[in-house]
Amino acid sequence: MPAPEMLDVIRVVAAPEAIAGLSSDGVVLQIAPDEALILDATDVEVGDDHAITLPDDGFVGVELSRSDLEAWCDREAEWPLPGLVSYFVQGMVAGLAVKIWVNGDAALVICRTSLARDLEERL
Repeated sequence: MPAPEMLDVIRVVAAPEAIAGLSSDGVVLQIAPDEALILDATDVEVGDDHAITLPDDGFVGVELSRSDLEAWCDREAEWPLPGLVSYFVQGMVAGLAVKIWVNGDAALVICRTSLARDLEERL
């Protein structure tokens, strides 16, 4: 399995309506009603004058094929993955808090930078 790599992330905290309507050239992962992580963005527009938009170097990711992700989660997660073409979920897998973004046949497993070694060992 590949080693975890630092992710280029922008964290946005704003009113839920602004998070729901934000626009970006990156991948928007809504992690809470009032918070989102945006991957690989160069442009972020948030319709909230009080929004907090900051780079966040606290995340690493591992790219997997969808089939490798599904096999890992079948072994290590106590919850099923959605059967959708594209989705974002968060939960515990192999004892680690992870975020999982799937788009077609590609998957990205995200965790805190401090857990990078643990993620690599458990994949």
